[in-house]
Amino acid sequence: MAGRRYFVKGNEKRTHHVHIFQSGHAHIEQLLDCKEYLLHHPLEAKAYGELKRKLAREFPDFHYKYQEGKREFVTALAHKASFWGEERQRREGK
Repeated sequence: MAGRRYFVKGNEKRTHHVHIFQSGHAHIEQLLDCKEYLLHHPLEAKAYGELKRKLAREFPDFHYKYQEGKREFVTALAHKASFWGEERQRREGK
């Protein structure tokens, strides 16, 4: 993502990663919508987790292939989460 700084902890046994953006960056809301969407849709969260585990097993040494394998799912997830977030804000009057 353009404008993002990305940090990882754990090297080969990564345990954390952090996305950092400048305040007000458009992707902040997108990532927060995805997080909230997954918290409210556990079956989608489970499917995403299973896909990530599958890809991590298939491509342990090729991060770009792991990312490529997630792309279609994540793109669809981002669209659903964005729409869901907009609807949620309308319902809450924000």
